[in-house]
Amino acid sequence: MNATTLRRLGWDAHLDDAYQRHDRPGQWPARVSRVDQGVCTLLGAGEVRRASVAGHLLAAAARDRSRLPCPGDWVVVRTWPDGRLTIEAVLPRRGTVWRTSRPGPVASNVDIMVMVDKGRYPEAELIRDLRALVAAGRTVGLMGTDAASRAKLATKLAGTDVLMPATDALVPLPGGGAAIATDGDRFDIELSYIDRDFPPIPSLPRHRRPLADRPALA
Repeated sequence: MNATTLRRLGWDAHLDDAYQRHDRPGQWPARVSRVDQGVCTLLGAGEVRRASVAGHLLAAAARDRSRLPCPGDWVVVRTWPDGRLTIEAVLPRRGTVWRTSRPGPVASNVDIMVMVDKGRYPEAELIRDLRALVAAGRTVGLMGTDAASRAKLATKLAGTDVLMPATDALVPLPGGGAAIATDGDRFDIELSYIDRDFPPIPSLPRHRRPLADRPALA
């Protein structure tokens, strides 16, 4: 694994502790960028990799869909002798995004959520403040009903002219950290985690800040 890349994507002491019981030859941690028909695109190994979900996770998901990986998850990956890659475990989540129409989470490990208004062009000050906030390896979620507006903000944050994915995909940012655009409709995060680690963002109105008075979006 590439330790520097993992830290830029948000790997921390909490995750390191959770990974210890999975730390064995042939296994390594990665972060899920997106999920396409059961195949996960992974970041953190020095290159983009793709892995399928292990059989025991699929069996568990038959009873509980939240056991399946989603974008933003930190997972344990196993490399098999024939070169196959499988996801063997999903590490504990925090900052989880849900969609009413789906039984499992649509994104996870989101540190701050921004509601994206339809048709509103992202302001330069907002882009600057969000980049500074996530540079330490944090993840910003971009939630809203308009896919084009979500994609536009994700593209601005990534600093590219190539339009970023509009829905349920984690994109690493050039200065560190990551963004996830999602059409989820609920955001759950531990209040003490917000109060401890996140200062106010000057360019965001209070109702759009990640403060304890608005921990969830229903």
